[in-house]
Amino acid sequence: MAYCTEWPGARKAGRVLAFASPYSETPGETIGRIAFDALDVPAPDQQVLIFDEQGFVGRCDYYWEKHHTVGEFDGELKYAGDGIRDGVLLHEKEREDRLREAGIEVFRIGWRESPAQSASVRRKAFAAFDRAARSTARRTYRFKRQPPRE
Repeated sequence: MAYCTEWPGARKAGRVLAFASPYSETPGETIGRIAFDALDVPAPDQQVLIFDEQGFVGRCDYYWEKHHTVGEFDGELKYAGDGIRDGVLLHEKEREDRLREAGIEVFRIGWRESPAQSASVRRKAFAAFDRAARSTARRTYRFKRQPPRE
């Protein structure tokens, strides 16, 4: 493949391939990662399993171990429309409460801000990092990275 390195667009295509993630489960999660990159937010781990003292809490879209922070990409289909499941909002609230009680900060982004690489994405991430750094909460969680999907 070295013969095509000088082809028009080859470098851009190489950057796209290097940036691709087998962990992004939705287009929104990919858009979020692009916004993080464009806004100089550190690259997160993805689809990390979080456990507290009671057991499994959930799988998180984005996780920053150094910052004890989880980011979630909220697509509108999860919360509105004909496909909404009963209790989804309550479940998400309870899950987020457990993450915070275990010593993890949480922030959420969505379609309205991410595609435009909105500065609010950066503000939300760094505000959560700052809250985690100032927190005196005992960190009682553990996490597990999953192997990439094939």
